[in-house]
This record gives sequence, C-alpha cells and structure tokens, in this order.
Amino acid sequence: EGDELNWVKLSAGSDEVMIGTTDGKAIRFNEKEVRPMGRDTTGVRGITLRKDAQVAGFDILRNNAYVLVVSARGYGKLTPIDEYPAHSRGGQGVYTMAITDRTGPLVGMRIVVNPEEEQLIVISEGGQVIRTPIENIRVAGRQTQGVIIMRLDDGDTVATIAGVGGTEEAEE
Repeated sequence: EGDELNWVKLSAGSDEVMIGTTDGKAIRFNEKEVRPMGRDTTGVRGITLRKDAQVAGFDILRNNAYVLVVSARGYGKLTPIDEYPAHSRGGQGVYTMAITDRTGPLVGMRIVVNPEEEQLIVISEGGQVIRTPIENIRVAGRQTQGVIIMRLDDGDTVATIAGVGGTEEAEE
C-alpha cells in the first residue's frame, strides 16, 4: 500500500542474513553473496516472493539466537536459528510460520539473542500497544502457527513490532 520500508542493519561483511515474508517464508544466506554496488544500481534479489507476498522483516543472524515472528492477528513464536538451513540468496526460502486465516499474514520478524533480557512491543493498527518479555513467548518449530501474544479487538490487526533491551534499560 505504498509504505516505504527503510531497513538498514550494520553488518560485519561476513554475517548471515534472514529475510521473512508475509506468506510465512524465510531465507537465510551469507551476505558475501551480495556483491558491492554503487548507489544508482538496483541491487540483487535476496528472496523470490510468491504471488501477493511482501517482505515482512529482515535481520542479521547471531549464533545461538532465535527467530521471532508475529502475525497480523497477534500470533507469535520463537524458533531456534539452527532450524533454518542456509541457502543461496534469491530462493523462496523455507516455512517459518504456518499462515492460516486464524493467524493472518506475517507482519514482523526479528532475531533475538537473549530472550530472557529482551522485550517485545507490539502495536496494532487501532493503536493498541503491549509490551511483553520475550522469554514469555513460546519456542516452537518452523511449521507451527505459534500462540496468541496479543489479543486484538474485532477488526484490529498488528501493525508492527519492535524490540527493546532489558527492563532496566527500557525504563531509563
């Protein structure tokens, strides 16, 4: 709908990246597969999108981390990064969440390194906001739909997610 995404992440030049899509797919690949180019070039394909899918999230992978996904109807889960095989960029990826009418499309994806120290903020289209410790979100496999992490009013959907550090850091 014309929303411009401005995702910029600092990487080391040899990191692995993950891209998640609204239809519940994700691809993991090494950033060395993306060659350096000038600003006026179109770039290279990171993931092949299926019909009507869009990119829902992008992040840099870290060792022993989890992939956090949240859907439009408030479902979410954590999945260990080890469950995602590395592929070459440009593929369709593997399932990261079972997308159903109940869950709605994937709206956010991020990498979580310390679930016991980080918190998740979920904001709905209707202005509802929750903040929850990430350690309270269930760890589940790639092809599951997750559990409800935000109860929404009728007709409301999740607009975006954001992560914050530990409680002490967030309150300062």
